[in-house]
Amino acid sequence: MLKPTLVTIVALDGRNEDELLALATGAAEGHTVVVGDAERFAELGLSIEPLGSWPDRLQQQGQRVVFVAVDGQTAGLLGVVDAGVSRTRGARVEGTDAARGYGGEDA
Repeated sequence: MLKPTLVTIVALDGRNEDELLALATGAAEGHTVVVGDAERFAELGLSIEPLGSWPDRLQQQGQRVVFVAVDGQTAGLLGVVDAGVSRTRGARVEGTDAARGYGGEDA
């Protein structure tokens, strides 16, 4: 089975891309981490407003957006494309070195 490819990382609150990716993949000892789509965040009362227009812009580029929250606060998002789907020309590609081997589940 082909795995999604991580193409964008948007980190908030002074975190860098590597820190957000580590949190999203489970390196969050002592913290509560939620990873999910906008519907899941709404169900949990987590706001995605701090991310501004990022989610919409990435979705327009064909990316699936996965949100990350730490201790009840939105920490950032990950933009992924399914393997075999070409990226939109001009899309920002960030954090790909940190993301090699990313095997996240569908959100």
